[in-house]
Amino acid sequence: MNILELSSIKKRQYKALYGRNYYNNNRNSLMELLGNKCVKCGFSDIRALQIDHKIDSCIKDRIKFKNDNIRNIYYLKNPIFALNNLQVLCANCNWIKRSENNEIKKIHPDRKLREYRRGNIYIR
Repeated sequence: MNILELSSIKKRQYKALYGRNYYNNNRNSLMELLGNKCVKCGFSDIRALQIDHKIDSCIKDRIKFKNDNIRNIYYLKNPIFALNNLQVLCANCNWIKRSENNEIKKIHPDRKLREYRRGNIYIR
């Protein structure tokens, strides 16, 4: 490996680490804005908390923002929208809510085809 290849690997690792830290900082700031604990049970361990839509508008947000980081930045800049549209749930409460409301994640047809080619078959 020459010096140029080594430096490009370090740059990629740095960019990946920077991007991960940037995302985590934005997510943590949004969590603080929303209360930093589950609205159903009061659980407060950040590792198991998830940002959830009060009304099932997740698909609209995915289309509008393309990824979670852009969504987080938007809601940080517009805290009134964040407080009206989002809530913090622990992983258990979020899955219970999804089950009770029959909120099944829809898989894009192209993704189904890619996963099928890899050997992962979705049965729905």
